[in-house]
Amino acid sequence: MELLLSVQHERTVNKDNTVSFKNLALQLPRTDRRLHFVRCPVLVHELLDGTLAVSHLGRVIARFDPASGDLLPQRPGDALHRSAA
Repeated sequence: MELLLSVQHERTVNKDNTVSFKNLALQLPRTDRRLHFVRCPVLVHELLDGTLAVSHLGRVIARFDPASGDLLPQRPGDALHRSAA
């Protein structure tokens, strides 16, 4: 529901697996579903709590701090990130 109540911006993932948004380079992490999202269309969501979320096919890939572009912790329901081995 929170994605529906957000300002949404269409983007295409860059060759280095980042998304450019408002002078930020948002580095997308690996997920259990995909190793990378290069050339994939994604949506950058400006959420009501002030954070940013990037989604692909309706699932949140990652959340970011809008000031720094730093990756924020996952929330229940987000795409699962692979843990570092």
